[in-house]
Amino acid sequence: MTASDFDADAIRDTNLERQKLRMATLCLDDSQEARKVANNMLQGQNGKQLTDKLLTNSTLLAMAIRNRFDIGAPYGGRDQLLIQLVSTPGRAAVEQFETLLDAGWPVDLPSEESGVTALMAAAERYTAANRERVQRLLERGADPQQKEKEGKTALDRAPAAMRKFIEELLTKRTSKRQAENGAAQ
Repeated sequence: MTASDFDADAIRDTNLERQKLRMATLCLDDSQEARKVANNMLQGQNGKQLTDKLLTNSTLLAMAIRNRFDIGAPYGGRDQLLIQLVSTPGRAAVEQFETLLDAGWPVDLPSEESGVTALMAAAERYTAANRERVQRLLERGADPQQKEKEGKTALDRAPAAMRKFIEELLTKRTSKRQAENGAAQ
């Protein structure tokens, strides 16, 4: 690495940090101009890093959502953001997924192209992280009966072990509701 490479990297890092601070400031401003500037930044070369930064701060994320910032742009669009986070391995993606749900992101937002939802995407692989994601999505009201464009539900797309896991969660949820309704009467 040459000195000029180091300088270019340092400048890039400094610019990204400035953009992150600018994005945080824009989240506090609910004007149309702030939305326009933020959306331009999110669609720029550092858009993914800016969205990822928002996904680590539930307060800023909630403000960005309220102000209708296009935080899904770097991930292929609003309809792709949660699906992409479900499909990304690693603890950081799970934490970003949680933050997005906590900020009130719609759990059943389907992909415009395929109709696939985050629940469907999570159900496709039987991993510890995906079991956690499936459980959280169902707790947040994700519809296991929603169908994608080919007519398949999350259960239809799931391998046998994940299908069994989802069915057990749904059975527990039904039993709990029945017990609550019985106690209320």
